[in-house]
Amino acid sequence: MYNPLHATMRAMSRIFVSSCLLVNTVQAQWISVNDAEVCVAGTGIDLLDIEICGRAIRWGKGDLSAVSWATLYSARGRAYIGRGEFQRAVADLDAALRLNPLSANAYNSRGAVRHAQGEFELAVEDYGRAIELFPNYAEAHRNRGRSYHFLSNLDRAVVDYGVATSLNPWDPEPVALRGMVHYQSGRYARAAADFEHVERMGFPYKYLALWRYLAAQRIQRDAREVLSKAASWLDSGEWPAPLVAAYLDLEPAELAITAARESPEATRAVRSSEANYYLGELALLRGDRERAVELFRASLAARATLSVEQLMADAALQRLQK
Repeated sequence: MYNPLHATMRAMSRIFVSSCLLVNTVQAQWISVNDAEVCVAGTGIDLLDIEICGRAIRWGKGDLSAVSWATLYSARGRAYIGRGEFQRAVADLDAALRLNPLSANAYNSRGAVRHAQGEFELAVEDYGRAIELFPNYAEAHRNRGRSYHFLSNLDRAVVDYGVATSLNPWDPEPVALRGMVHYQSGRYARAAADFEHVERMGFPYKYLALWRYLAAQRIQRDAREVLSKAASWLDSGEWPAPLVAAYLDLEPAELAITAARESPEATRAVRSSEANYYLGELALLRGDRERAVELFRASLAARATLSVEQLMADAALQRLQK
């Protein structure tokens, strides 16, 4: 029998359920949009970015365009790179490129993973694709220059660093890196000019004083005041203060090597490679070829494969053994 009360209750139930569904849908869409915006912008905390991007990817499935969804995968991939989780980073960046094969950003980020894994040729390919899609991509030119350097293709490295600098003249990093390539190639005057340019830009690079000194000495310029200035603002317990002290003859070189060996495990290999390389260059300047060879070999033995100093030590050793 028809009961108006029951009918009214059923109608009200349907309205309540529909309202809940609407609220939940709106809330889900708000969370999705809000998370997506934060994901793309980034919080600066990789683990938090991974969580937020993961939520945005799950909520946005089916509602976002392929390009927007790819952007979320790309952002989470960069966060994975920051945590050193390279396999997950590659998986996300591959997904981003399947969704949007025209993403120069995803290619650039995947190139960074390839470089970090020591796959320099693959890195060059990915950076090249990013540059094909966006020729004015300064960061991709800079990154490809670094990978070319690790492949010992010095001329191409110089070209890419030059393009990166012309596209973004406010970024001192490619200038500093180009200076290192010039130094490795024996173009000491150009190296000195690049390092001086970096100093004028106010780049807070703690090794700059060492590079300025080395390049200046190679072209018979005195640059001890550069080292003295660095020694005045570097804390005595701060790396690379022991190296600067050794260059100024304030402390024995062995103390710098010991300081590197006693560094935290996360930085020990890199600092050992750096200490032995810079002290090897100092030994060369002072005419001790035998000691330089010994130190360059020790730099290689540290196995800091992504250290520019180890790369430079290998090149110096090859020159000395010819």
